[in-house]
Amino acid sequence: MLLLSRPAILGIRSMSFSFIEGLPVYNICVIMVSMLEWTVEYYKDAKGSEPVAEFIDSLPIGAQAKIFRLIGLLARYHVLLKEPYTKQIKGKVRELRIVDAIGKIRVLYFGYTDKRFVLLHGFVKKEAKTPKREIEIAEKRIQDYMQRHGGAA
Repeated sequence: MLLLSRPAILGIRSMSFSFIEGLPVYNICVIMVSMLEWTVEYYKDAKGSEPVAEFIDSLPIGAQAKIFRLIGLLARYHVLLKEPYTKQIKGKVRELRIVDAIGKIRVLYFGYTDKRFVLLHGFVKKEAKTPKREIEIAEKRIQDYMQRHGGAA
């Protein structure tokens, strides 16, 4: 489901001031965000389990709040949301990046058709680089999701 919202101003790119026929003229170039928010959904396996929802539920309430705030930003700013909030990991796999008292929390996701993001896998990062096994879990879930929902992996 897509939610309608007013366009948000991301930032003022440039601004100039001049006079035309004695009247002040302001030229402001504004970066606008799409009026349509993207949807964000949990990956659900064939048995109906939602691993990311279970992971988030296992975290302290403060960490959960930070994750949900970032998911909201992802829905609102979609592909315009960049570092330090998101980062591409490998291929279609991207990560939401949360820092909390328990450590660096990562939620791996990918973009799908119809302006949709699918949250694939969550973990607390303990190493400098994202472990390959975590990326492999996300990649397997992308393949499973595509097989069950249509599309090419």
